[in-house]
Amino acid sequence: DKRRVMELAQVDFRRRAELYGIPVNYRPFGIGDIRQALADGKLVLVLVSGFLMFGKKVPHWVLAIGDDGDHILIHDPW
Repeated sequence: DKRRVMELAQVDFRRRAELYGIPVNYRPFGIGDIRQALADGKLVLVLVSGFLMFGKKVPHWVLAIGDDGDHILIHDPW
């Protein structure tokens, strides 16, 4: 059931992005891409696993807002 809910949510996210004209780019990316986007003045929405933070395998969104050269700085709504 969990997998089906995730699939339905993904379909809905894609539909909404298209409806609102949000560009979507499907490609592999790495930390260098996040750093470059931040250097370009962009904000980066990142989906991470909550396992190491909460001990549960839950998806968790954070907003990357800066880079000090050693760490990516994030805003975490939790």
